Amino acid sequence: MNEQRDRDLVDSFLSGFADALDAMLSLVLRSEVNAIEACGPEMMPVWLGTYPVYAYTPLGRDAGLAVLVESTTALRLIAMLEGKDEPAAELNDERRELLRGLIGDATTRGARRLLEDFGQPVAAPGEPEVSDEGEMGATALSAVIGTRFLAAMVTLTSDPDLAFDAMVLFSETMEQWAAPGGSAAPAGAVLSPEEMNDILHGFGGDTAPADMGGRMQEEVRIPANLDMVMDIRLRATARLGSVELPLGDVLSFGPGSIIDVGRLVDEPVDLLVNNKLIARGDIVVVDEKYGLRITEIVSPRERIESLR
Repeated sequence: MNEQRDRDLVDSFLSGFADALDAMLSLVLRSEVNAIEACGPEMMPVWLGTYPVYAYTPLGRDAGLAVLVESTTALRLIAMLEGKDEPAAELNDERRELLRGLIGDATTRGARRLLEDFGQPVAAPGEPEVSDEGEMGATALSAVIGTRFLAAMVTLTSDPDLAFDAMVLFSETMEQWAAPGGSAAPAGAVLSPEEMNDILHGFGGDTAPADMGGRMQEEVRIPANLDMVMDIRLRATARLGSVELPLGDVLSFGPGSIIDVGRLVDEPVDLLVNNKLIARGDIVVVDEKYGLRITEIVSPRERIESLR
């Protein structure tokens, strides 16, 4: 067990998990990993007895994770989703359905962030399962994350008065993701000099095109006078989705009309600069305003094509 690697895994998952709750509940959640310990099969019912509401999802072969919360926490989050001041006394079928959307979607977002950050080949996490069965779900949960797993005790807080404890359980095999040489570096939002050269190469008329391997045949230096254009103002747009509609449908719009923009709730949002795709990311809420956390910069080849 390598605690720092394990913390990196948990922090990655929590960043996506908290972002999803932020967007759905209009919060700004902070997360803290308090402790991590290795567990055997005898600990699964123990944790589920303390945190009986949980969501879990497979992440590929021999890998999976789960997030567990107390029943009181689940009821409070549902009350916030419904805009109520006081949580209900117990879960019913309607609240369980809300819980599936709330915790399930947040778990999917966190799992997707984790897979992206550690360069895992799985295109998307499996469909999450949400339950409040407590100890009775130990067998099903063990089938997803394994009998040997890591348990992280975490705290999520949002000023002024929301704080709750949770557990993140994940397969012991996932430690290899964070091992040296075992993962790709997380996608960054800052362009390297090589990437900048690739982009600038796309504007040159007398330079050689890319070879078959996608590499530029000649290195292009960044112009020394590039600072002269750095103050040019560009329009940045976050695109949730797009759809083509007949004129008749557009003319029929009125208050309350719903438009399907053709994008799933857990898909990243496009960031366009002057109508050119530059990056993708997740919607977050910052100081009661929507924001975009960049999770992916499009490849140099895509940027070259979009900027020409």
